[in-house]
Amino acid sequence: MNKNRKMPRVGCTYSCVVGNKKDNNEINAYLADISANGASFCPCLLTDSQQFEIGDDLFVSIDLSEVSNLNQVLQMETVVKWKRGTLIGFEITYIDESNFKKWWVLVYKTFFGKI
Repeated sequence: MNKNRKMPRVGCTYSCVVGNKKDNNEINAYLADISANGASFCPCLLTDSQQFEIGDDLFVSIDLSEVSNLNQVLQMETVVKWKRGTLIGFEITYIDESNFKKWWVLVYKTFFGKI
C-alpha cells in the first residue's frame, strides 16, 4: 500500500453520476478505485475533469445494479481531496443510514467479490 494513503484501495469500473454543488452541473463518470471512506472517478469526457477543484463539494450517485441485485441507487455527499490528470479522488462527507448500508455492500463486493 502507498504510504501516503490512509486506507487500502481496490480498482473498479462502476458507472456513476457526479454533480458539483457549486454549479449543479452533473457529469457521467466511472469509479476507478474505492476504499472504506472514499473513491476516485474519471469523467466519461476527459475535458470534464477541468471543472473540479480540490475542496469542491460533490454529490455522487451510483447505480448498484452493476454490483448486486439490489437495483437501488447509492447517493452521498463528498469533497474532492486530490486530482491526478483526469483522475479525481473524493472522500465521503455525508451519507444517511440507508445509503451507508449500500456503500458497504459496494465496498464489500469490490474487495471480496460475490456476497
